[in-house]
Amino acid sequence: MNKKGMAIEQVFIFILAAVTFAVILIFGYKSISGFMDKGEEVSFVRFKTDLESSIKKISTEYGAVRIQQFNAPLNYDKICFIDTDYFFDNPDPVQIDTQIAQLCGRSPTNAEKNMPLACDVWGDALKAKQLGIKTGYESVDQNVFLSPVTANSVRIKVSKISIMDHPDGSPRGYICIPLTTGSFTLQLTGKGSHTEITDVKPGE
Repeated sequence: MNKKGMAIEQVFIFILAAVTFAVILIFGYKSISGFMDKGEEVSFVRFKTDLESSIKKISTEYGAVRIQQFNAPLNYDKICFIDTDYFFDNPDPVQIDTQIAQLCGRSPTNAEKNMPLACDVWGDALKAKQLGIKTGYESVDQNVFLSPVTANSVRIKVSKISIMDHPDGSPRGYICIPLTTGSFTLQLTGKGSHTEITDVKPGE
């Protein structure tokens, strides 16, 4: 075989190797991405199930108190809970207006500006009260919210909750907890008809 023929053969082998490498790289990336997506999905389902079952289980155990840590998927940086019946149980219009302003980002302090879905759902609960049709809990299909919201976000609705502020012990309509390490801790208190939740800060 002459040198020209050898050169053509080497170029062909190089092109074939490059194409093979590219195919392996593309399919390898897709496989790895698929495994990662599957892992994140499993992590989310485990978290959602744990949260829902823990809150539901203690709700009928009147007076029972549990401190429980939950592990949210690491791709979220905040979780918010809303008491959809806060408007029904706490008729003080000043408190209602203040907390709506905070949750919906219309307050200069403690504004949760990136939780528009929670704001909208709370607004739906308020409309239910004004119309006198349903309780807030019955009128919505979500009361737990994770940030950031993605196109594939799954709605979470735990059993009926009330929220107690810490440390002053006053009721609140919502609570948002930063997820700096993916985990957070709640104090769960059974109230017979629902579960009262309180945020437990690290070190408490």
